[in-house]
Amino acid sequence: MGLREQKKAARRKAILDAGRHAMLEEGFERASVERIVAEVGIARGTFYLYFPDKESLFSTLLEELYAPFVDALRAHADALASASTTQQQQLLYLQMSLGLAQVLENTKSTLPLHFQHARAPGVSGHLCRAWLTQVEDTAITILEDAQARGLVRHHDCASVALAIVGAAERLLWAWLQGDPRLNAEQAASELARLFFDGIRPRAVQS
Repeated sequence: MGLREQKKAARRKAILDAGRHAMLEEGFERASVERIVAEVGIARGTFYLYFPDKESLFSTLLEELYAPFVDALRAHADALASASTTQQQQLLYLQMSLGLAQVLENTKSTLPLHFQHARAPGVSGHLCRAWLTQVEDTAITILEDAQARGLVRHHDCASVALAIVGAAERLLWAWLQGDPRLNAEQAASELARLFFDGIRPRAVQS
């Protein structure tokens, strides 16, 4: 990458960082392009060389937040699809939970945007929920595949998937708030065990 490209990449990152800061403080609706460009120290016109509008900047922040999580979840889904026994499935669930915990650690600075906007009205809520739906749909696919191959007992895959995502959200919120009772990796493992014990075949339950 040449010097010009490096400067452009650095400026784009600075705009994203300023946008994240503004939206975490004021929310999507109130955060202004004026505040963002003032924080970066650029002209308003320069902002539009990188993003056509504030919504595009917000959408990029969400992609940086959610895409690594969705990609990791789908990669684990492929691994789970190759499991041939309930024991392999359980081990892969635990590995998946730990892998996702690491992804979340890497996106911790942007994660509060989810809690601010996932249930909000308007464009910010719509964009967040579109990503959340991808997470939920992938979780449903994982459970449907395991159920079809007899690795877990029959259950309502959509209900269980939504329950898992909801429980994970609650743990994430407590973690972000610095709840001293939580260890991120341990909480992820416990959540995986809790739900797996609930849906594995009766015959192999202790």
